[in-house]
Amino acid sequence: MVIFEEGRTKYSILLPQKAGECLVYAAKELQKFIKAVSGAQIPICREGRTPAPEKVISLGQTKRIEQAKIAPCAEGRKKDTFRILGSGEDIFIIGNRDRGTLYGVYEFLERYLGIRFVTRDCTHIPHMARLEIESPAILEEPAFAMRSYWTKDTQDYPAFAARMRSVTVWNFAPEKYGGSLYTDYYADGHNVLLLTEAEKNFEAHPECFAMIGGERTKLDICWTSGIKDDGTLDESQEISAAKLLIEGIKARILEQKYGPETQYFIIMQEDSRNNICTCPRCQKIYEKYGKRHSAQIIRMLNVVAREIGKWSKETQGGKEFKFITTAYMYSEFPPVTQGQDGSFVRADDQIVPDKNVYIQLASVNNDNKCYSIDDARQTKEWKSVLGGWRSLTDNLLLYEYTTNFNNYLWYHPNLRALAGNIRYMKEHFSDALITFEAGEMFDGLWQAELRTYVFQKLMWNPQLSPEPLIEEFCRLYYGKYAETVLGYIGAMEARLDRLEEEQGASFHMLCADHEKVRTLNYKNFPAEFLQDWVKKLENAREAAAKDETLTKRERKILHKRLTNVLCTPKMMLHYNYNEYFGNFAHNPPAVRAQKLKEKNDFLISFAKDMREIDCLDYLINYFSYIC
Repeated sequence: MVIFEEGRTKYSILLPQKAGECLVYAAKELQKFIKAVSGAQIPICREGRTPAPEKVISLGQTKRIEQAKIAPCAEGRKKDTFRILGSGEDIFIIGNRDRGTLYGVYEFLERYLGIRFVTRDCTHIPHMARLEIESPAILEEPAFAMRSYWTKDTQDYPAFAARMRSVTVWNFAPEKYGGSLYTDYYADGHNVLLLTEAEKNFEAHPECFAMIGGERTKLDICWTSGIKDDGTLDESQEISAAKLLIEGIKARILEQKYGPETQYFIIMQEDSRNNICTCPRCQKIYEKYGKRHSAQIIRMLNVVAREIGKWSKETQGGKEFKFITTAYMYSEFPPVTQGQDGSFVRADDQIVPDKNVYIQLASVNNDNKCYSIDDARQTKEWKSVLGGWRSLTDNLLLYEYTTNFNNYLWYHPNLRALAGNIRYMKEHFSDALITFEAGEMFDGLWQAELRTYVFQKLMWNPQLSPEPLIEEFCRLYYGKYAETVLGYIGAMEARLDRLEEEQGASFHMLCADHEKVRTLNYKNFPAEFLQDWVKKLENAREAAAKDETLTKRERKILHKRLTNVLCTPKMMLHYNYNEYFGNFAHNPPAVRAQKLKEKNDFLISFAKDMREIDCLDYLINYFSYIC
């Protein structure tokens, strides 16, 4: 099949007569990138045109695919599955739904044209005079039904998320991009107060809400309100937290805000470490189930799931709905006790999640982010979390934090750990959903861009190796200066290996390290080590600025990208500057003046760099040094 040659093509892109927004967008993406690669303008047409095109790349469920006697995509497979097939001179790209077809288009562009969607504002587009391919027979199914990596780039730019075969987490995405996570999963975050309409119901029914410090509050719900001692719904109570949750879920199902495909609904505690109900009934359950607050939540979700199941049989044709809650903060530890032999024991079956109740593991600091979640070197606390939940259910999902929330620019050495987490979840637990959160508040932070590229590919196919993806990203993004960036990444990862060797389990990498006692401790990354990499990255940036093989625009772009990387070792020096170079106040005047000048020169240089990458405001927030 010769798709194009010397700027010409005999192919047309064929759409069903009633193609929706997503298929139309898929056709335009295919048309745009074929032209960008080859110069060939491939027309787009809908079925019903006469005469029919001689050769087509057919998208979606066209009549032409039926005439070729090609069956629909793949029943029983995940909704984003797609196939790329050849029949005669025609090519058919068809997904289990339109979003899958869009992903199939991106696979075609990547596999055959060499396109790479590197970041939201960087697409690698090679130039080809001729494309000839064998008749394709490709079937692609994602490892996880729902995949999302929460960074600024994917949240605010759903077109890029779609190109990475992923979805935005909290933002609604237009249908042309295949929709958002909400298409399948009604995820409105920490939501029990929303579901129970606390603003409307608290005053009349305070007993439905959390008792904290001896008083009912609107900080969370009472997790035993409406639940009998045997773990069933208390029908004698006209109003209870359980009934309010049930009605809240029913309303969302009937609303069909994001379409009829939504099957998963989140029921999540409010975002707090300690705002859990301490009423006598909640305390009784807490004591009964090993002093684990997760017991109240599991009992509640089981009741909601069962009642929604009954209601669905009566009113929704028996459609199955699934419910997700998080093991997070006060609910992270499972409601089981651990014996001396390491086994986990449950008091009874009330705290076993029902078959359509899912637990999303969302540890902030109990797991050591240096290691994958199943690593033998993991913390005792995390082994208790993972082992305990495993003893109760296989319906485990992962919501993993991938940055340091106390310092976004610090190097966070977890590339290998994240790849291990993806493989482990795929091999052992539910393949419904996996979500990573970087949460950086800025566009274009280099570590977020790198991880977005690598781990969204791994969420689709965990069998890929991260190292080639890391190298591919760097070579496409930094060009001939990739060696310096790869060297820096290698040095930081090697530094992590050394810290593990020297400190063992005491080196515990966290999501936040406010006391500077662990990840952000200055002793872990000597000043000389960081200064050496500052110099190497500055040299690479200077060389790029003078590179006459690049256009002026290319030099400017590379300068900013390398500055972005450079700001990481500079931030690490900045964050611990006084610890590295001593307390200036105790030096003789002449020495103090010299040190202050050196410090000011460094800060001026750093501020200039942070301005270039649009992070100066962030630096000002960290300006806590003694002057």
